[in-house]
Amino acid sequence: MIDVDGDGYNSDEDCDDSDASINPGAEEIPNNGIDEDCNGVDSIVDADGDGYNSNEDCDDTDASINPGVEEIPNNAIDEDCDGEVLVIDVDGDGYNSDEDCDDTDATINPGAEEIANNAVDEDCDGNALVIDADGDGYNSDEDCDDSDASINPGAEEIANNTIDEDCDGNALVIDADGDGYNSDEDCDDSDASINPGAEEIANNAIDEDCDGNVLVIDADGDGYNSDEDCDDLNDAINPNAEETCNGVDDNCDGSIDEGLAVTTYYIDSDGDGFGNADNGIEDCSQPIGYVDNNTDCDDTNAAINPAVLETPYNGLDDDCNPMTLDDDLDGDGFILVMDCDDMNASINPDAEEIANNGIDEDCDGEDLLSAVSDLNVFGLHLFPNPATHTVYISVEAEIDYTVRLFESNGKLVMSGNNIEKFDIEGFVPGLYFVQIEDSLTKQSHFRKLVFKAL
Repeated sequence: MIDVDGDGYNSDEDCDDSDASINPGAEEIPNNGIDEDCNGVDSIVDADGDGYNSNEDCDDTDASINPGVEEIPNNAIDEDCDGEVLVIDVDGDGYNSDEDCDDTDATINPGAEEIANNAVDEDCDGNALVIDADGDGYNSDEDCDDSDASINPGAEEIANNTIDEDCDGNALVIDADGDGYNSDEDCDDSDASINPGAEEIANNAIDEDCDGNVLVIDADGDGYNSDEDCDDLNDAINPNAEETCNGVDDNCDGSIDEGLAVTTYYIDSDGDGFGNADNGIEDCSQPIGYVDNNTDCDDTNAAINPAVLETPYNGLDDDCNPMTLDDDLDGDGFILVMDCDDMNASINPDAEEIANNGIDEDCDGEDLLSAVSDLNVFGLHLFPNPATHTVYISVEAEIDYTVRLFESNGKLVMSGNNIEKFDIEGFVPGLYFVQIEDSLTKQSHFRKLVFKAL
């Protein structure tokens, strides 16, 4: 006989003599496709009748456990036989929802510390903690010192003791006037100017520094204490003094130089002795920099005031008198740039020329010459006349000549030999005289020339 696998059964009765776990005496393992007990049949078992055999049903004694059921979280049971139990911890506090009484709040779990008197069961023991250690009727969540029955939200606050009796978050400090001194040391806590650190004010019957005494002073000995004497260092200044014009409140009524005769003075910014009508003040005496008149028409220019002589043709009202002419001095209706003689009303561009009198009445630059009196011996021509820019000279006579240009006051402003033109740009508009002199004979001829502004 042969018993190859040594299981005590010979090969004539052992259906698999190569495997000691298979023989007629072995216990059948159901649902594994093996005939362990050599009875010719494999045992199939579904003990709980849930439709799953014991080879795939991880608990064939419980029909609620098999590969087809839905897993129930946090119960340590593998209902769906996937080898894992479902664990849920929504709030991530380390406690699953089967033991966490509020799995949406991480501060609530079996390991949390209970907070008293808030109606919340933080430690999931089924009770919310309530504490009133001092028995004053206020729980510790609202009692800021639950060890002292005199401290609670219903207690009356005691001022200036650094204790918050009524649990409002502040210890009552009474400093009604806000001067930094509490009512226990401030002798008048309704007045910030009165406290132990204040400076005593003399003669007002008030104890500012809370030392129990009021200060009385009359430093100048004029019979008035410093509380009513506005300058207690000057006996001439007190409520009974007579007000004088000195810029000082002599009688201590709060006003300076009141009741005195006043004059209006005007600022004299340019220092020419004449004031600006737009800037005046009333005073009982003349302030520095002010005058008693307002006749200066330009208080920024000391050369312009009623005492100055008018300078013609400068475009300024030098003497502050609009009636004084600055231009068209002869009143013929033509200003200087148009009138070749602004001192003679009979000479202007509208005047009638008188022939052969050596006068250019109509300001056209030459005198009217008759056929019998030709004074232009050189055949001199100036053009244009009046001129604004360049003046051209034409001399018909075959001579060498010198040209000179004079202002109307006789001042020589230009000269040259045998020139045929000259530039007048930059010259002051007005009347000028041109002289042509024969270099050989020294005979001269003059012509008026009018310069006009562009």
